[in-house]
Amino acid sequence: MIVDLLDVQANLGQLIDKANLGEEIVIRKDPSSAVRLVPVRPLDRRGPRAGSVRGLIVLGEDFDEPLADFDPYTR
Repeated sequence: MIVDLLDVQANLGQLIDKANLGEEIVIRKDPSSAVRLVPVRPLDRRGPRAGSVRGLIVLGEDFDEPLADFDPYTR
């Protein structure tokens, strides 16, 4: 649905309801300037969950081998 800016001022509440139901609302100021009205979803505030990066981090086979830089300190 394309709506002119002047019509938005009178029908903003209805347009917000339609956008929340999934309808695409484009607000046109002039033929070359337009914006899209979209609903804002609540942020997921639960934080990171255990296992959420599984498979994204890979450790090398020598991960737990002693580092050569520390040889003088381990003798």
